[in-house]
Amino acid sequence: MKPTFVAKEMYSVFRSALSEIETVIATRRSFDPKSSDQVFRLAFSDLGEMTFLPHILPRLSEEAPKVGIEVVELEIEKLDDWFATGKIDAAIFNSTSANVQSRSEPIFREHYVCLVSA
Repeated sequence: MKPTFVAKEMYSVFRSALSEIETVIATRRSFDPKSSDQVFRLAFSDLGEMTFLPHILPRLSEEAPKVGIEVVELEIEKLDDWFATGKIDAAIFNSTSANVQSRSEPIFREHYVCLVSA
C-alpha cells in the first residue's frame, strides 16, 4: 500500500501536530513514582478512608515521595461519570452495594458477624 499524493501533502501539514500528540501519549505512558509530583484523586467512604489511608500513605511516602493524594467523598452513583470525566483516579468501595460499569477488581472479601451476650 502506498500513500496517495493528497495523503503525502496532508502528512507534511499534519506532521508537527502528530509528533506533539505522540509525545504527549509517550509521556503519559511512562510514570516514575520517585520523581512524579502528580496529585491523585481517590474516592473513599468515611470507613474506607479510616481503613485504607493509614496503609496507603506510608507506602506512598516511601515509593513516591512527591506524589499527592486528594480524598474525594465517595458517591457510588457518580463513580462511572467521575471516571469518565477524570474527576477521580481510583475508588475503593463496597462493590456489593454498587452498580458500577467501570472496570473494578476486588481487593479482599469481608465477612461481618454479630456477637451478642446470652
